[in-house]
Amino acid sequence: MPNSPEPMNAQTQELLNEVERLKEDIQSILDRLPDVFYQTNMQGEITLISSFCKEAVGYEPEEMLGRPMVDFYYHPEERGKLIEAIRAGGGQAQHVEAAIRHKDGRIIWVSTNAKIRVNNKGVPYCVEGVARNITDRKMMEEEIRNKNRMIVKSLEYAQTIQSSLLPSERLLESVMPDHFVIWEPRDLVGGDFYLMEKIGDKFLLALSDCTGHGVPGALMTMIAGILLKQIIKSGQYESPGKILGELSAAIHDSLYGQDSQQTLSDDGLDLALCLIDPELGEVVFAGARLPLLVVEQGAVQVISGNRCSLGYRTHQPDQPFTDHRVVINKNQTFYLYTDGFLDQVGGEKGFCFGRKRLHELISQQSGQDMKAQKEYFLRNLKEYQGDFERRDDITLLGFRLP
Repeated sequence: MPNSPEPMNAQTQELLNEVERLKEDIQSILDRLPDVFYQTNMQGEITLISSFCKEAVGYEPEEMLGRPMVDFYYHPEERGKLIEAIRAGGGQAQHVEAAIRHKDGRIIWVSTNAKIRVNNKGVPYCVEGVARNITDRKMMEEEIRNKNRMIVKSLEYAQTIQSSLLPSERLLESVMPDHFVIWEPRDLVGGDFYLMEKIGDKFLLALSDCTGHGVPGALMTMIAGILLKQIIKSGQYESPGKILGELSAAIHDSLYGQDSQQTLSDDGLDLALCLIDPELGEVVFAGARLPLLVVEQGAVQVISGNRCSLGYRTHQPDQPFTDHRVVINKNQTFYLYTDGFLDQVGGEKGFCFGRKRLHELISQQSGQDMKAQKEYFLRNLKEYQGDFERRDDITLLGFRLP
């Protein structure tokens, strides 16, 4: 027997009531969300928005309903970027940031996740999204960017100061017409430095690797460079070994004084020192852990420095350093370097560049033009480093003496 229409109407009414209850429950949930939920039709007009919009952008929901969403963007073109992101994402987009204009005129930053809704026939009928207020985060990011800009400007100024301590190209060319210098701090400033000073008719060439890199390393270069210049200009020392000994004691006193056992820091440097005497035709070398390479017809002679650094708290400040004499001839090429080149990781297995590899390159290139050598060393270092990060400051000096 067919059903009567009265029960059917009652059943339909119950379904409609259930739908209304579901809508109320959904609206209640949306109103409790700490984000703004919204829907727009395909023309971009707001058809649904949660009450949190009042707290987020200052508008009551009734003030926003029916209006184009683009009206509330600080930069209207950013609405188009959201739609493009949705299309590019196959119908949905996540974490799309935009500036929204608050009712009181302030800029509010939001991050939106949105998607296109389609009906049972696959036809899009609305854009649905959730927007979260990220203004505090954006303000923090801007503050960090401003601080970073100030730090970079300070480092750039520090770089200018550090670079001013290095010898001029004109001075280097007056003593070593045929030379090259690779000086690459890992950061804007670093712990490597080199200098040249005149002592009567002689010239003193120094290369140093101070503790650390970046700002701490740069501060050590300032201390060591100033002390070294003071010792040289005092005129009391012409022996590189004695200059190293005096510098070690001066750094030790400057950093630790009488309370070396109470000091937590332990800083110092490695240094190579060459006294070039054009009149006698010789180079007198002394080193604190750094060597001098003398290459003649591809044969590499390594003149090692003493196995002791300068200035460290645990080192004896009166450590003696040995002078080594090298007679100059026109077939020689001299090289000084810090350990940054050796310690750079790279290659297929991420191993260090290494002393053997560098000495082989030096042997192969020693007879070439100095400019070509510089380009060759830099190219090999870059190729070997690949995608690995730079580990340390890198300095390599090559020169011939007339």
